[in-house]
Amino acid sequence: YLVGDWNHALEHGRVAIDLLRNTCRGVAWELATTRQLLFWSLAFTGRLQELSGLSGSNLRETLEAGDHYAAMSIRSGLPNMVWLMEDDPIRARREADAAIAVWSKAGVFLQHLMDLVAQVNIDLYQGMTAAAWERVRSARKSLNEAGLLRVEFNRILFLDVEGRAAL
Repeated sequence: YLVGDWNHALEHGRVAIDLLRNTCRGVAWELATTRQLLFWSLAFTGRLQELSGLSGSNLRETLEAGDHYAAMSIRSGLPNMVWLMEDDPIRARREADAAIAVWSKAGVFLQHLMDLVAQVNIDLYQGMTAAAWERVRSARKSLNEAGLLRVEFNRILFLDVEGRAAL
C-alpha cells in the first residue's frame, strides 16, 4: 500500500480481513486499519462502485458499534468520494464533518490529513476553488509541525490536494 502497489494491497487486504474476522478476537483496531487500507486502495484503483458497496455496510456497522476510528476511515479521506460519485456533495460534506467532529482537537493527527483530503475534494467538486486553496494553505503549517508530512505517503497525499487546489 505505502509503495503504491494497490492491486497487491487489495489482494492482501481481503485475505487479512478474512483472517481477522474469522480467527481473531479483540482486533477492532487492526480490522479497521486493514479496511482503511483496502478502501483507499479501491479509491486509488478507481473501483468506486466496489468501494461504495463495501463502505455502506461497513459504515452502518462502525456507527452502531460507536467506533469513531473505523467510521473516520470510511467517512473521510478518499473513501468520502463515493458520495461525490453519486453527485451528493452535501452528504459527502456532512459525513466528513461528522467524522472529524468527534476527533481530538488536542493535537494534529493523521485523521486531520484525511479530513483535508475529503474537504478539498468536496470543495473542488463544488467549484469552491478559493475555499480549497485556503483550506490547504492554512493546514500546511500544522500538518508539518505535527510531523505528518515527514512520512512520504502523507506528503504525497498533501502535495496532491495542494496541487489540485492550486490549479
